[in-house]
Amino acid sequence: MGTVPCAAVFTAGEPHPKGHIVKFINFENDGFEVKKHLGLVETKRAQERRSYMLNCWRGQLVDVPSKFMVTTVVEDTDEWIHSFYSYNDEIPTEQDFMNSIADYLTFEFNMITHGRGYLFERDA
Repeated sequence: MGTVPCAAVFTAGEPHPKGHIVKFINFENDGFEVKKHLGLVETKRAQERRSYMLNCWRGQLVDVPSKFMVTTVVEDTDEWIHSFYSYNDEIPTEQDFMNSIADYLTFEFNMITHGRGYLFERDA
């Protein structure tokens, strides 16, 4: 797992005004891939992703998913990262729900078979 890069754009010499709107953009899917023995390689989607990001940043697109961009007001004591403000605004499907139940039951079964069944005991 690598590091997720972060870029911040400021105007030098100007303090952050109170109530100023800030945009946090999650640009993990930037169109570049790490290839063995080559390093970072630009894919065919890189220009498209870059254009999309710039259009979002410039306010030319509306209804941008929060998993990509969050627009908010921040103070100097707040977190200044996208993941703090983003939320999953996609409604899960019935299959997502069934997969979550299956994952939990697999986890519980695994714990019980490895001698950790006490984790699931309920006090009367």
